[in-house]
Amino acid sequence: MICEICNKEVGAPSQLEIHMRIHTNEHPYVCKTCGKAFAQKSNLNKHEYVHGQKLFGCEFCDKWFAHKQNLQRHQDAHHNIVESKHGKCQKNLKNSSADSSSVQASSEARASASSNVQASLLDADLFLKIQNILIANQ
Repeated sequence: MICEICNKEVGAPSQLEIHMRIHTNEHPYVCKTCGKAFAQKSNLNKHEYVHGQKLFGCEFCDKWFAHKQNLQRHQDAHHNIVESKHGKCQKNLKNSSADSSSVQASSEARASASSNVQASLLDADLFLKIQNILIANQ
């Protein structure tokens, strides 16, 4: 099947129907909680986690997120956390030049937030890297 508007080839009529929503701006799947609309049901399903349990806590403040990617985006934007391509090394650029009193206050806030995180929900390697950053910044 080929889209008559942009010539994109898809494998089935149902895929063409979903693809056509790009051109028609149709968003038939609506979140019952906030009213946000989506072109694909799978995107609505992912979105609904935003209103559910938030399992990913920021180690640097009290914010929590339903998706790990949103936590990473938050840390990059607000705490200058840079993650390497392989996803294992992180560096807190903001606190590396901070004075010791602000680092101590930040450390206490992180410890408070960290105590609420269930270790089984975190990637163990990432958790250890974050703990090493916390220790290095004290």
